[in-house]
Amino acid sequence: MSYRIPYPYLLNLGVLESTDIIPILRPAFNEGSASMADIAAYVNPYKVYRIDMSQVGTGVPTVDYIYENTIGDIVWSYNGVGSYYGTLTGAFLLVPNITKTFFSSTLGSGVGYYTIIRRSDDYIELLIKDKNFINTDDALNLTFIEIITYPVLL
Repeated sequence: MSYRIPYPYLLNLGVLESTDIIPILRPAFNEGSASMADIAAYVNPYKVYRIDMSQVGTGVPTVDYIYENTIGDIVWSYNGVGSYYGTLTGAFLLVPNITKTFFSSTLGSGVGYYTIIRRSDDYIELLIKDKNFINTDDALNLTFIEIITYPVLL
C-alpha cells in the first residue's frame, strides 16, 4: 500500500526543474505523475520560432539572433527575388488542403512587408515585398520573425 500525504502537508521543495516529476490528480481523482515536459505540452501545445533575420543581395537569409526556438533548426534557402524557403521535415503539419499564413508584418524600415506561408508539411515560404507590393531582396536587416505551429487535432 502506498503512502499518501495530503496536499496541504507537502513540503516546499523549491523551484521546479525540467526533470522533476510532479504528483497530479487525473479525472476521477486517480493519482498519477507528470513531468515538466508533459505539463508544458499541455499548457503550451504550440511550438515557436522567434528570431532576428537578415538577408543581403541574392544570399540566403541568415539568423542573427534566436530568442526562442522549440520548432527546430529551420534551414533557409534563396528561391528567387524576395522569396526564401524554410525547410524542416514535418515541422509545418496542418489539416490537409489548408494553407495558413503564419505571420505578416511591415519591415522595420517601413519599406514593405513580409509574410510567411505554409507550402507543405516540410517547408514554408518567406515573401518580402516593397511598398509597391513587388518582391524585393535586401530588405531584411535584423528583422524580427515569428512562426507559431500548433499540433494537428483531428
